[in-house]
Amino acid sequence: MKLLHISDLHLGRRLGEFRLLEEQAALLDWVLRTAAEQHADGILLAGDIYDRSVPPVEAVTLFDRFLTRLTEMGIPLFAISGNHDSPERISFGSRLFDGQGIHISQVYDGTVRCVRLDAGGERAYVHLLPFLKPVHVRAALGLDTADAESGESEELPDTAAHSMTCTEAMAEVVSQMVLPEDGINILLCHQFLVGAVRSESEEVPLVGTLDAVDASLFSGFDYVALGHLHRAQQVTDTIRYSGALMPYAFSETEPKGCILVDTDGGIRCTFLPVPEGLTRTLATLSGTYDTLISLSFRESCPHCQDYLKILLEEDTPVPDAMAKLSVVYPRVVQLAYRHSPAADPTAVYDPLPDREQLSPEQVFASFYARQNETALPDADLDYIRALLTEEGDALCGR
Repeated sequence: MKLLHISDLHLGRRLGEFRLLEEQAALLDWVLRTAAEQHADGILLAGDIYDRSVPPVEAVTLFDRFLTRLTEMGIPLFAISGNHDSPERISFGSRLFDGQGIHISQVYDGTVRCVRLDAGGERAYVHLLPFLKPVHVRAALGLDTADAESGESEELPDTAAHSMTCTEAMAEVVSQMVLPEDGINILLCHQFLVGAVRSESEEVPLVGTLDAVDASLFSGFDYVALGHLHRAQQVTDTIRYSGALMPYAFSETEPKGCILVDTDGGIRCTFLPVPEGLTRTLATLSGTYDTLISLSFRESCPHCQDYLKILLEEDTPVPDAMAKLSVVYPRVVQLAYRHSPAADPTAVYDPLPDREQLSPEQVFASFYARQNETALPDADLDYIRALLTEEGDALCGR
């Protein structure tokens, strides 16, 4: 049996002001071609189908086309809702979809949906576990109420309600699951696991290890198809993140793709990278303004039509640089100066002094120093003083 593991489509996502639907459509087409070439018996989609709980119409239309193509090809899909999805919206019509081979997780009510798949002379049970927080688990399993025998029915205090970690909550969920013994058991899960590596684009708030799940809880499954983190990685040989199909931050330079899971003679996983040049990518260009707009640079640059972060090497800001560069490079997402704090998010800088204790020209000078890591030239400071004096005279009617 062969299965394709994908996750974190984030359909409808934007990069700055740019829609990514064209790239996402090309990637979904690549998934379909890959499934056909590999003779896949099913696709495992581990959450974050959409980028937000109420997706734009174009994103829904794109996913609808993907599902239609899958049913025409006769390839089953097993999908769960992620933290960016609305579980109620994702599960809408799931009973009707079942007849077409589209199997979607239900809203968690204390049970995890399990779907049987027979293919290639093997049998697999696919467990569809949507993204969960401890509060969801407590509510579904009735853990938010006191012991019924005591006669108390009020909710527990907030401190008790939030004392359950994600590992403890997941332990409760797994303990309620039944794993059939007449086939392999595959879990679709959308959680952050202890020891996994995050990416910049996930925006996953973590508090110590409270939001992380211990991978040992999933030792009873033959394969765990994970979503949530955008970097393809393995937690163990049989517990893996497929990662997102494309980068969503300029710091994400690792290969993107899907995982081919082959169950013949045990679990064997192969990472299949997205072909180079299939979509526009994210790239960073650096240099002086004059260099970047020069014809010779543009003719030798392979990223003119890609989504760009541009780092200018000037010591002083270039007037209207973003607008001017966007004429030459139509998909500029970010603009920063190499010597600016914004160009290095890991750097630590001294905070601004208390502005109430600074004169107006000192506020300008302090901002300039932080922005450019050099002192404001005396000539510019004199010019600012003159402007402030002129403005003050105008306000006073002099």
